[in-house]
Amino acid sequence: MPTILTLAERKNPRIRHLDLEFRFWQKVDINTVSYDTCWIWIGTLNYFGYGQLAYRGKNYQAHRISYWIYKTFYKNNFIKNSLIHACHKCDNPSCVNPNHIFLGSASENKQDSINKDRVPIGENCWNSILTSSQILEIRQLYATGKYIQRKLAKRFNVTRSTISSIINKNCWTHIK
Repeated sequence: MPTILTLAERKNPRIRHLDLEFRFWQKVDINTVSYDTCWIWIGTLNYFGYGQLAYRGKNYQAHRISYWIYKTFYKNNFIKNSLIHACHKCDNPSCVNPNHIFLGSASENKQDSINKDRVPIGENCWNSILTSSQILEIRQLYATGKYIQRKLAKRFNVTRSTISSIINKNCWTHIK
């Protein structure tokens, strides 16, 4: 049975931390807890499958709370900076094992997901209009000098800025 904290106790950050830790463990599947396995979050999940836990009136991702409790609390350093991402080594969004989490920037997080083939690229993207063969065709037609970007955009039913990005290899960079 949890201890009900007094107002004075709730203001003490060390005791508040213990209250948060207690609430955290109520939402972890204790059958999955060991050093090297994923600790599965059984509480509320967001749209992307990441656990959520309210703390100080805000919702936080549970894996960030876990990292804070077990890796940084005694340094008094909550992960507040939105530029710092708590990334999963295991690629399991519902995992809250702090040993499976590392800190990184947004670009490092993105690169990690690309390296693990978790990000659809090219025509595998849900909103892709063009195919890989059309990208090659656009680049070849433009290289001839007979077509300007506006005509290519009309021909392939996309915007001129899309054609510019394709030609300058700002997008579809995986196609050489």
